[in-house]
Amino acid sequence: MKYRIMSGTAILVMALALLSCGGAPVKEMDEAKSALEKAKQADAKVYAASEFKDAEDDFLTAVSFTNQNKNSEAKDKAVSSKDKAEKSYALAVENRAKVTHEKNKELFVLSESLYASKISPEEYAAVKSELAAIDALIAGGSYDDAYAKSVDLDKRLNALNSSCQKEIADSKKALDNVQSRYQWAEKNDIVKKYAAADLEKAKPLIAEADTLFKSGDVKLSAQKSAEADKVIADALEKANAEYKKSLEKPKVDPQPDPDPKKDELLDKKKAEDELKKANELMEKLKKDKEKKGSLLDGGLHEFAAVYAPMIAFGQGMPQIEASSLIPETNKSQVLTPDEKENLIPKEVPEEEVTVELVEKYYLLAEEAYADGEYLDAIDFAREAMRLAEILMNKQEGKTYTVVLNPADRDCLWKIAARMYDGSAWMWPIIWKANAGQIKDPDLIYPDQVFKIPPSLVK
Repeated sequence: MKYRIMSGTAILVMALALLSCGGAPVKEMDEAKSALEKAKQADAKVYAASEFKDAEDDFLTAVSFTNQNKNSEAKDKAVSSKDKAEKSYALAVENRAKVTHEKNKELFVLSESLYASKISPEEYAAVKSELAAIDALIAGGSYDDAYAKSVDLDKRLNALNSSCQKEIADSKKALDNVQSRYQWAEKNDIVKKYAAADLEKAKPLIAEADTLFKSGDVKLSAQKSAEADKVIADALEKANAEYKKSLEKPKVDPQPDPDPKKDELLDKKKAEDELKKANELMEKLKKDKEKKGSLLDGGLHEFAAVYAPMIAFGQGMPQIEASSLIPETNKSQVLTPDEKENLIPKEVPEEEVTVELVEKYYLLAEEAYADGEYLDAIDFAREAMRLAEILMNKQEGKTYTVVLNPADRDCLWKIAARMYDGSAWMWPIIWKANAGQIKDPDLIYPDQVFKIPPSLVK
């Protein structure tokens, strides 16, 4: 059942009725009503609920007696209601001050756990002093003053705790970020090669930032994290600069005009060397085949098999003329298209890369040498060696992961230079071997992994 104080208008109407009846306890009823209102303003319904309810019950009983013209009984109940209301007021004021003060003490304990004494020492000392002052007020019975100060202190404590929580979160984020960045840089091959010692200087700074954070010195921790981040950034900048410098082509002094005779003798000698190496490798291949049977004809890397013709002569690359893959001095000696069509398969499936195919290229090399076409002899001998090694090694092809380097971005030309011992002109081989990933040879992206077919040149 709910109880509530009658409205001022209702009380006035009732008072007029009582005056007309004579002998009604108007004064006592007004005093009881005022006492109930005062207790209500002090939150007696919350902090002295039982006492306030008893006072309300007596007041309602007084009203009932008045309506029955039992004025004596009504007066007694009105006086009783006033007394109980005043007691509920006093109790509410005391309890309200104490409860609010206890809540502030809990907020202060939270402030301590949030390292407020280190993050905001002045405000921390001020609220601590204010808590002590409120303790004294409550001990002296000044509950209204204690409550008023507690309400203000509650706002300050909440603001302090929010500020500390933000400082902690920001410091933790800075520490996490610099730790992650260091771990990434530590694993980066370019940084390892060119700036490992510089990067190492960030390690003690990160460790110090972590120690400071755990001890509550979050502002100092954030400063150390910022210092470590600067060291890492400098190391990355140095590594990128050194890497870029390493890719620059060395300056070449002007060479005198070539001596055709001398060049021809050099080409002849080189062709002889290549034929000798190819012959030795082919003989070894034959012996291995006798020992291992058909195993040398299987298990080839798919790129060496599928792209062997393209690597050798640019077959299947309409954008690249086959003759452009042959040294300038030999263009006049290139086989005719019909001859090349008959001599070289358009595709060599894995199972078709055989010892006989190696022998075929070796014979072509001998024929070219006998005809004085030494550069063609070199190319055929190298192709014979390449296919022979495919059969002998039976190893997985290499891969290359595109590196993110805004200062000196990767391109197929640079990748070919790295993977084929400076033979940057072989970039179309990589393009065709990864056609599923590379739609435009001018557009490649970081973290793409490209398959690298076996090299034409050893």
